[in-house]
Amino acid sequence: MENKRGIRILPYVLMALLMYAVMVGYSGIQEFWYDEVYQLGMVRDGISVKEMLLEYAQLRDYTPPLYALMCYFWVRLIPFSFRWMLLLSEGLVALGVFVTALLGERAGGRRLGILTCIFAITSRVLIVSAGYEFRAYALYYFAAALACYFLACRIQNSSKKVSLCYFGSLVLLLYSHYYGAVLFGVLFLIEFLFAAAKCVKWRSLVAYIASGALFLPWMIMVFIYKLRSVTEFWIQPPDLASLINLFRYLCSGNSFVFGLFCLGFSVVIVTLAGACRKKAFAYERDGIWVCLAGEVAGAALLMYAYGAYINPSGGIFYNRYFIGLLPACFVITAAGMKWLVEALEKDRRRRSRIFAVAAVFVFLLAASQNGESLMKKIGKKPTVSYTGAVHAMSRCEDIESPDVAVVTTDNPWVRAGIEMYFHKLFGTRAVVLSQYDDEFQEQVGKYRKIYLFKGKQAMRKETEEALAAYQGGEKLPGQRVYKYEKFYR
Repeated sequence: MENKRGIRILPYVLMALLMYAVMVGYSGIQEFWYDEVYQLGMVRDGISVKEMLLEYAQLRDYTPPLYALMCYFWVRLIPFSFRWMLLLSEGLVALGVFVTALLGERAGGRRLGILTCIFAITSRVLIVSAGYEFRAYALYYFAAALACYFLACRIQNSSKKVSLCYFGSLVLLLYSHYYGAVLFGVLFLIEFLFAAAKCVKWRSLVAYIASGALFLPWMIMVFIYKLRSVTEFWIQPPDLASLINLFRYLCSGNSFVFGLFCLGFSVVIVTLAGACRKKAFAYERDGIWVCLAGEVAGAALLMYAYGAYINPSGGIFYNRYFIGLLPACFVITAAGMKWLVEALEKDRRRRSRIFAVAAVFVFLLAASQNGESLMKKIGKKPTVSYTGAVHAMSRCEDIESPDVAVVTTDNPWVRAGIEMYFHKLFGTRAVVLSQYDDEFQEQVGKYRKIYLFKGKQAMRKETEEALAAYQGGEKLPGQRVYKYEKFYR
């Protein structure tokens, strides 16, 4: 039995490993951007785990601390390079793809599992926005896939062991990303409706209550220690076009995949509606489809309503935050492709060959189209190159002089990341100041020469006033770095 199980999941393992190998092969082409330098600053040298957790409780970063804990130990174990650091996210994505394939098989059989895995491994958005991000999105995707898989298992087999696994996956989901709480809430509502309809017993809600109770202490800490608003964000309120753009984004901007997703979602809704109309709805068979379609539609509509009507000044309808919907989207897209194959070939004996051809066709088409856009994306030169700027400054002969300092317009956590770049990437030690540092104006005046690095954040009026005592402003070639020297009269 175990051998059969191993043979059955082998294709999923091989495809996930293929994706992992491709990610690793092209890893490091795209340098870290602002948020990733910020992430490095959050787990910087010299900070303790306790201090780091306190900063997360203060909402210095708008994610729960689980991924940061993983990063904290990861960066202290591996060589300091983009390729090595991204192995963590890439590994989580590959694991998530494997679990997503298992989810597809649970929902609709072997063929659906194969198609689900194909759409996952060829997803450009999954690689770029999770695998190639030194941020929490890879953990968030993996946790969402795990929660959906164990939910499917629980629907088909409500044993204590499966329920315990589902409880653990919900805890992981909550601590992976704050949007995980949105998915958690939608799944809880669906399960509540199932209980009200007597499809399941009320005790099925215990997993949600227990996992929510484990997340509650962290949320209490956040509300006690927070120094930033939890209701105001820079994201603009969404409109109806935002919903369409969201699902196009989740389909990697690929019109063919987007069409299959729309087809699959329609097939799921029509099939469920037909089963209900005929009073043939079977929870063990159809329940997971209600959860998958409900999660996708519910999370999108809930956050749209929040951002457009409830709190337009603090809406958080941002495409990248919906990465947790990808497992459900892959399964639904696969359902559309599976339905298309079955509609084209009524003879079941010939479907195996048609399915094999269709699977290869889908893989080649999605891999070529999404692969091309992937290479364009990761090969695109960043607007602000932190690597290039630090490299250029590290080559200046006086950069390590005690009377020379680097000033960045970015915040102190990005500044800490820049310090790690100097020391660990280029073997130099420079004094780096942030314009947001306490007593910045008093500190900057002590230095004879300033290298001003204009990062993502704009220069403050106070910084301009502090630099008025200097002359120069010569720009280093190709970088957003300017040299200033003390003006003596």
